[in-house]
Amino acid sequence: MKFLPLLALLGLTMASAIPTTSNEDCDCPVNGTLPEEGSYVSTSAFYEISAKKPNKHYPPSLTAKVTPGDLCFITNLELPTTAVGKTCTLKFLFPTKEQAKQWYKFSGPGHFTFTGYATGVGADDTTTYNNQPAPGPSPPSPPEILPGNAYTIFSGPCGIPDPSTTTTVSGSLCSADTLLEFTQSTGPGCPLGFFVEIS
Repeated sequence: MKFLPLLALLGLTMASAIPTTSNEDCDCPVNGTLPEEGSYVSTSAFYEISAKKPNKHYPPSLTAKVTPGDLCFITNLELPTTAVGKTCTLKFLFPTKEQAKQWYKFSGPGHFTFTGYATGVGADDTTTYNNQPAPGPSPPSPPEILPGNAYTIFSGPCGIPDPSTTTTVSGSLCSADTLLEFTQSTGPGCPLGFFVEIS
């Protein structure tokens, strides 16, 4: 299984995805919490693309959906100018429904593919399966993604090309065998979704 994330566009040094299991003494998975406000970026929008309807455009949403062999989603994140010279760590935080205190759908063995796009580009009003952002580097294959874990997908220099403006990083998530649907969230329970921590 290959990862095609949004992080690839960050121009970060590739690293293996690291799953971390829940700690009985904590409400959230190990490493499944966020740093203080201003030290991380949350997904700004998800755009669905469909292999079966390759020319259909879907409007942006904060709900992401993957279906086996068809729907994928593209995640956009906006890195601030304050990320210049810093390290960016892309994470997928995937608490259980009880930990997240919200509903989501997950069914299947958890095999996903993340594909990175070029730094500075993301999905927009013209994006379809047949019209995706320019390709960029992708991280290595991760382990299966399962509820109750936090995954570090990518970590390295933020690689901001223009310090005078925000930088879009993006990537797509697809699967041949797993259904996933969730809404990006920072609460009221454990955070759920894609985040970039800046340090």
